Amino acid sequence: MRLLNIILLLCFTSISHAENLYKSHVSIIKNDSKNHQYLHMRFEITSDNLLKIEKIDKHDFFLDGGQFEVILNKNRFPISAPHCKGNIILRMPWSSKTQGGIEKKYAVYQSLEKIQSGKKDKLTITLELNPYVEKSGNSYELTQCNVFFRTAHGQYINNTEPLNAQ
Repeated sequence: MRLLNIILLLCFTSISHAENLYKSHVSIIKNDSKNHQYLHMRFEITSDNLLKIEKIDKHDFFLDGGQFEVILNKNRFPISAPHCKGNIILRMPWSSKTQGGIEKKYAVYQSLEKIQSGKKDKLTITLELNPYVEKSGNSYELTQCNVFFRTAHGQYINNTEPLNAQ
């Protein structure tokens, strides 16, 4: 019995250590605008961290301005979310048809569907961490269970460069 307890303790410690290592390798890029600092990061979505993608048909997708949600495994997300009881909700914000960009959002959505169905291995995206992130010691943590795809002026932006550099 004692040997079993030791083995279980080692397994738990290894899993916890692996999750901490996963969370320690985060590169957050700061971009300043006139009145605000934006925090961005690259993130690789895989079948390991993608739990669920909202099902939307193409017509409704365009009607809804390209807005959709993805549920990510909190334990496989590289930023801790100590106040989050559930998993992480990744949101693609709404865009008006006049802003354009919905086609690009739909391509992202289709890639995520392929990951969930096992037809694609991964997709690297760019996240906008504001407003639900804060500095905690030498790292960052989410204050809520939400993160967003990086967007500007209705367009999905899949890089961490300042907008004026593009």
